[in-house]
Amino acid sequence: MTEKGSQAIAYVDCRDDECRPLDGVVPVEDAIALHVNGRPLVRLMCTPVLLEELALGFLFNEGLIEELANVQEIKPLQLRDTSRWMDVWLQHEIEPPRL
Repeated sequence: MTEKGSQAIAYVDCRDDECRPLDGVVPVEDAIALHVNGRPLVRLMCTPVLLEELALGFLFNEGLIEELANVQEIKPLQLRDTSRWMDVWLQHEIEPPRL
């Protein structure tokens, strides 16, 4: 059984002139777009678990929020065609960071 955010795989392990089939687990990665106040902010490659925590941590580390009280609403992951995104609405407007 695999945990959320991982995928079971079968592979061949070759060591010391011997090969044998093995089962293992690898992380799953996906692109998630983060929208803030209705506008796209950033696309993140991540393991698609704990996405609310990822969004809040990103906003905090970028200096766009100082505390949870700055956050009005977090809408869970949404899907449209092949796009996946999260919406975060803040109590204030932001100036998106520049490179």
